[in-house]
Amino acid sequence: MTLDLCIVGAGECFREYYLPINGALHQDGVARITSVIDVLDASKLNLPSGITHIHPQNPNQPLSDLLKKIRPDVVILSHPNTFHVPDAKDLVENGHRVLVEKPFALSAGELAIAEGLLQTGRLGLIEYYLFGKTAVLQILAGTYAFEETQEQV
Repeated sequence: MTLDLCIVGAGECFREYYLPINGALHQDGVARITSVIDVLDASKLNLPSGITHIHPQNPNQPLSDLLKKIRPDVVILSHPNTFHVPDAKDLVENGHRVLVEKPFALSAGELAIAEGLLQTGRLGLIEYYLFGKTAVLQILAGTYAFEETQEQV
């Protein structure tokens, strides 16, 4: 089953990571980006065919309202960090599966909310996308510094 993904935010992460891997994920039958939610006009995003642009008419409109018609399998929050917790909370409470790029929480209060959302099984956290690409390249080049682990007695 190919998962339909909705990416929230069409900034650097979307352009530099999600969009380039979209074809390979779709070809392998894993996932495909079917929609993007962003405040920019579609003409400025230059989206490939097959990706629907959802432009919020009201900046305070909950993401769950915007997604009622399309119901993606997974929503990836790749927008400014200040929106991660409130948007993840809205989406999880409305039955969506959500992946959030770090940092997820910006305060102790947000961290408490995040812990509750993680317990639902509908929220996952993504490591910073550039670190993942960099670590793989460093490992292949033999320059990655693995942490030494010692068994404690």
